[in-house]
Amino acid sequence: MAVPMAARIAASIPAVLLTCLFFLDQNITVRVVNSANHRLKKGDSYHLDIFILGVINLTLSFVGLPWMCAATVQSLNHIRALAYVKTVSDPNDANANPQEVIDSVLETRTSGFFIHLLICASVLMLPLLKRVPLAVITGLFLFLGRNMMTGNEFLRRIKLFFVDPKLYPENSPIRKLGPPVVHRFTSIQLACLALLWTLKANPKTSLFFPSVIGMLMVIRSFFISQVFSKQALQLLDGDFDYSEESENSHLELYEGEPRDEAGVQTSAATAK
Repeated sequence: MAVPMAARIAASIPAVLLTCLFFLDQNITVRVVNSANHRLKKGDSYHLDIFILGVINLTLSFVGLPWMCAATVQSLNHIRALAYVKTVSDPNDANANPQEVIDSVLETRTSGFFIHLLICASVLMLPLLKRVPLAVITGLFLFLGRNMMTGNEFLRRIKLFFVDPKLYPENSPIRKLGPPVVHRFTSIQLACLALLWTLKANPKTSLFFPSVIGMLMVIRSFFISQVFSKQALQLLDGDFDYSEESENSHLELYEGEPRDEAGVQTSAATAK
């Protein structure tokens, strides 16, 4: 209570930004974990998760302990560790590499409990952990992050900038929408990523990093929706299963011939 009122009011500004960061980080992580590709059977609980996170962080604030939030990379690796995977090949593309897809996930609380129990026990192993070189720890996180890049659609679309049109994957949105639409969408994502990286790398602007993440939702909802059609965004977001011919046989297949922007937009807009 000895803190001046002016200092309390000033502290509310970074507090709001930090709250936005926790909210976005938590929901982004939970949304990625609950992806349809993971084939989870138990229902999601977005509101309950964020409520429990708020209660925990409020308690930690009173006792002066560090706050906690969802860890995206670790959560995804946890899903991968509990997943049963199968290898599938594209029958329409003989040159395509076989891909691993998740068939099912063993959904249990036991693994999460013991993971955090070991994290708690690591406090007793601090003298031993101090002997582990920092390069080893950095390499471990680099390995975990690299594993999460496997199958990332954003990275796949970046590679398409340098691929001959005749070698485009059969199951890629670029076959349906054409290079102009896909490359424009990927370029906008790259620009947003570069902006985030620049702000976070600069100590003077890193404070506003959470608010800029929030701006990405505004860009996605209001700007991107004006540049691309709804059907094109469904394909680019990966939420549109265009492998089902019964529903989507009328989608125009892009064969590699250059088309103007209006033609691309028209074919995407009339896709469904």
